[in-house]
Amino acid sequence: MNTHRFLYFLAALPLLLTSCVKEPAAVRSYNQFVVNPPQFTSPDGSKLGWASYGLIWEQGDVLVINDVAFRIYYDNSEGKWYTESLEGTGVPAKIYNGGPEGFSVVYTGTERNSVYIDESTGYYGDVEAPCDGEGSFYPLAGHLTTNNITLTPCCCVIRVASSSDYNMWVYVDDADNHLVEGGAIDPVNACFVEDKSTVVGDDWGYFDRLATIDPSGNVGYDYFVLPMTGSTIHLSSIQFLTDDGFYNTEVGNPDGITLRKGVVYTLDLTRTAPNAK
Repeated sequence: MNTHRFLYFLAALPLLLTSCVKEPAAVRSYNQFVVNPPQFTSPDGSKLGWASYGLIWEQGDVLVINDVAFRIYYDNSEGKWYTESLEGTGVPAKIYNGGPEGFSVVYTGTERNSVYIDESTGYYGDVEAPCDGEGSFYPLAGHLTTNNITLTPCCCVIRVASSSDYNMWVYVDDADNHLVEGGAIDPVNACFVEDKSTVVGDDWGYFDRLATIDPSGNVGYDYFVLPMTGSTIHLSSIQFLTDDGFYNTEVGNPDGITLRKGVVYTLDLTRTAPNAK
């Protein structure tokens, strides 16, 4: 936020009070942004390669920046992702609800859909957050002061390897934080703040999956997105039923599981019973 400083000079004769106001700097405006990989980590805190984990931008994906829609595209000559405005206009840095001046950004997948910014709160409303792992959409948001974008996940991700068909259940046990299927996102803190569709309790998530084996016989991975209202979520367990039997993440961890926002948890059903800690 620009600060106006008033300098007062008092002349001796005649008595004269003069105030000089420093003009605010010109408001920055950008019509193009550089888009970096989002900040996902492993459970030990090390950064993950976005592309190597199957988490990657698609040509034509959409970012909404200060309520203006931008398309993401890849520049082969520079090896970078950029944006171009879908509305034919750039965006100036703005302040929403007394927050920090800058650029509030939310990722909306392949379309903007009905996502909008609430001028009174600075939150992006009506954001869908598919959690079934079928698409490439991961809820991401951020607030920045330059045209260099690095977004933060509003979710954690469960990455599952299996050589047979399986069912997976996610059991939530958290009085303060929730998993959601959509709602409003606070881009400054990169989390959901208003729930569009939330089920709190034993039946938040149920997923039915086929074996992730490619034609060459290699085991692949399914990705399950868990959109979050806080920085952590406590689960009583994650449970699997496969052709080989029943697996439960409570094994060796009777107090349940705490998952952290922005972390990718890998559960390998081909080796041993999963045990997320």
